[in-house]
Amino acid sequence: SRKSMSGEFRNWRCDMLITTREGELRWISDCSVSNLDDEGKPIGSVGILQDITARKRAEITTIALSKLGQTLSSANTPEAAARIIADISDELFGWDAFTLYSYLAEEDEVDPILRVDTINGQRVNVPPDSTPKKLSPRARRILEHGPELILREEGGAPDKNAMPFGDTSRASASIMLVPVRMLNRALGFMSVQSYTAKAYNQSDLRTFQQFADYCGGALERIWAEEAFRKSESQLQLVWDNSNDGMRLTDRQGTILMVNGAFCRMVEKTRDQLVGKPFSVIHGEGENERILRRGRERIDSNTIEPRFEREVILWNGKRVWFETSNALLDLPGQPPLLLSVFRDITERKKAESQMQDQAKLLDMAHDAILMKDAEDRVTYWNRGAEQLYGWTAEEVIGRKTTDFLYRDIAAYEAAKGSLMANGDWSGELRQITKAGKEVIISSRGTLMRDAQGKPKSVLVINADVTEKKKLEVQLLRAQRMESIGTLASGIAHDLNNILAPITIAAQILRMKSLDEETEQMVARIESSAQRGADVVRQVLTFARGIEGERALLQPRHLVKEVVKIIKETFPKAISVTNRVAEDLWPVTGDATQLHQVLLNLCVNARDAMLSGGTLTLTAENILLDDATVLMHGAKAGPYVVLEVRDTGMGIPHEIMEKIFEPFFTTKEVGKGTGLGLSTAMGIVKSHGGHVNVYSEPGRGSTFKVYLPGAPNAKIRRANQESTTMLSGQGELILIVDDEASIRDVMRKILVKHGYQVLTAADGAEAVGIFAGPEGGEIALVLTDIMMPRMEGVALIRALKRINPKTRIIASSGLTHTPGQSDRAEELKALGVKTFLGKPYTAEKLLAAVHDLLSKE
Repeated sequence: SRKSMSGEFRNWRCDMLITTREGELRWISDCSVSNLDDEGKPIGSVGILQDITARKRAEITTIALSKLGQTLSSANTPEAAARIIADISDELFGWDAFTLYSYLAEEDEVDPILRVDTINGQRVNVPPDSTPKKLSPRARRILEHGPELILREEGGAPDKNAMPFGDTSRASASIMLVPVRMLNRALGFMSVQSYTAKAYNQSDLRTFQQFADYCGGALERIWAEEAFRKSESQLQLVWDNSNDGMRLTDRQGTILMVNGAFCRMVEKTRDQLVGKPFSVIHGEGENERILRRGRERIDSNTIEPRFEREVILWNGKRVWFETSNALLDLPGQPPLLLSVFRDITERKKAESQMQDQAKLLDMAHDAILMKDAEDRVTYWNRGAEQLYGWTAEEVIGRKTTDFLYRDIAAYEAAKGSLMANGDWSGELRQITKAGKEVIISSRGTLMRDAQGKPKSVLVINADVTEKKKLEVQLLRAQRMESIGTLASGIAHDLNNILAPITIAAQILRMKSLDEETEQMVARIESSAQRGADVVRQVLTFARGIEGERALLQPRHLVKEVVKIIKETFPKAISVTNRVAEDLWPVTGDATQLHQVLLNLCVNARDAMLSGGTLTLTAENILLDDATVLMHGAKAGPYVVLEVRDTGMGIPHEIMEKIFEPFFTTKEVGKGTGLGLSTAMGIVKSHGGHVNVYSEPGRGSTFKVYLPGAPNAKIRRANQESTTMLSGQGELILIVDDEASIRDVMRKILVKHGYQVLTAADGAEAVGIFAGPEGGEIALVLTDIMMPRMEGVALIRALKRINPKTRIIASSGLTHTPGQSDRAEELKALGVKTFLGKPYTAEKLLAAVHDLLSKE
């Protein structure tokens, strides 16, 4: 302007970049046309200003894009390309900050390439965050709808969401954000920022987008080349550092490349392998076969993608390889074979060992199974197949709770203890394939992985169903033994109580009594005898089935049993009986045979829950050899006692078990399983046998065969001798801990001509026997069970003093020496006479008389 005013030149032109009042940057062209003067003195000039921003931008853009194309062709890394783009965009837009991000479409993330900022007038590289970030909402909007221009008023707060990634980049006043694209595919994001308000406008934004699109093609090439170099580097890294052996061969079988792992596997160097046929790794005799097979498969394109094979190496070593093959079909070149080898020799050894162990496990009788963390079966041995009935193929992969358990709660409780403690043992109830419930003794062990997390559970199960049944039977037997011991003690005490009652009643009957008193005494004596019979029955059950044998009439047994069942059985059961008039007598224990009939009738009652008919019959029969052969009995006359019911009958499958001890079909607590077995034992001890016939739904018939005595005659009660044998003043020592027994025995003996001394126990008796009167004692009557000194010890002491001492033993627990637990000791001591309490006065006097009469 000064030169124009001075007149150096009159017309001139100048292009300038100015800032408008609104803060916009604009390009103008200033053209001076003429000067103004006053009397020859210049006072001004006239000029024309023209806005050439668009043209200027176009010129600069053209120059910049031309320069960009030349320079980007030399860039070979994304960082170098980003710097070129940053410099040229600076020439275009004059930025204060620049960013370039790549877009990872598969991960939907962005990765920083370059970030530059202006701090204190100098450009500074901001180290990019190496961690890719998720797209912000603004970045996604730019991808979908195009570029954005962000302008901040002077003094306004920074926009925290200005950048696509939440980067405020200080307090930029003007920001242009554009996607970097290639054929409408987003490759990344680019931004330029200015600290000057309204530095950019929409026209600049369109130019910046054109610039970014121009960069897209170059960036795609550079990023693709970079990715290829990285992948190639990674492939080389994998090739060199892989634990798997890798080998590349051509059609002729020549080895082109190998990695270090393959060299180590075949124990050769790289130089010994490359350029050689691949059969060089094999032992003598296999080379030609392997080479031929390899060529055939390459030519026919029948490569096995994966297989396992044992290989004999050149040095004779045997190894197992897992091999994966792939054909590489390169353009213009023959196909190559890439083989990847994995040494699985140790795995094969382990598998072989596991197979051997599995065979051993299959030989185990116990069920052995393995379950994973989700309770699914992974192993199932033959023992499990035999125990449960399911094959391994049927259960592998299934949860045990789906087929082994009904009571899931019990299983869950066991599993909880196993997971908490690492192992568990106990009993479980499980179900077989056939639906049978079994009792299992189970042991479980928790297996953990390297991190200590539950991995699997090893379970060993043993079937203890029969063992538990035997235990129950043993407990029952022990319980019965305890009951027997208790019954023996009670029987002893009861017999001691009944003994003086029985003898006292007989003493009373010897006196002159009126008719009413005579009847009362007879009733007392009868009740005492009945009590003694009940005690004898208890002892028979508790101590065995031996008893006193006597000739008896079965008719009376049937009659008594019928009377009992009519009084006690439900009215819905009708009872009938038919007994032959000429029924033969049998030799036996009335109490035991009574028990047999009663047991059979009780079983018949239980089989007729809704009522029915119970029939008891008794008849004579002669059995020949052919008939009794199957029963192991003897031919001859028998009395048959028959019990017949119209109940539910006995199933055929349990017919053979009904006489087994403790076998019962009744509910727990309603049957011991001893009734029929006891009945069978009693009948056999009498020389007889039992026959049973039954049909389900049509009732059962039990026949008891007892040896008959056709010619025997039973003495009636009034035919029995009632003569009381008396003594001649002999001195008798009575030893018993029961005062009442001592008293009545003393009275009966004194009344019948004997002298009597008494002692309350064995020690007192020894004192009397060793005293002045001891030599006069003709007989000692002693109880066996006494305090201080029991009967056997007393007898042994008396025999040492006088071996010829006559002794009668007595007890409320047993009836004959053959039944006594001390029978052998008594026989060894010479005791041949035994009185079982309670006994009658006649028996007492007869035993004393008989023993004193013997020399």
